[in-house]
Amino acid sequence: MLTWVDNSVAEEGLIVQRSVHGLGDWHEIATLNPDSESYADEDLFAGSDFDYRIIAPNAGGFSYSDVVRAQVA
Repeated sequence: MLTWVDNSVAEEGLIVQRSVHGLGDWHEIATLNPDSESYADEDLFAGSDFDYRIIAPNAGGFSYSDVVRAQVA
C-alpha cells in the first residue's frame, strides 16, 4: 500500500509509476483522481524490490515526488 500527502493545489490527476529497483525503467501502473493519497499495488512478486514515484500533471507541467523503495515480503 502506497500512501502520501497531497501537496499539490492544482493537479489534474496523479500518475503512479513503478520501476524494478536499480533498473530505472519507469512504468505507469495507475492513473488516479486529483487529491488521491493512496494506491494499493497488488501485482507484485515476493522478494522483489521496487521503486515508486507519483507524477502530478497540471497546466504548468509535471511535478514529481521523491522516489521511494519498497521490498515485497
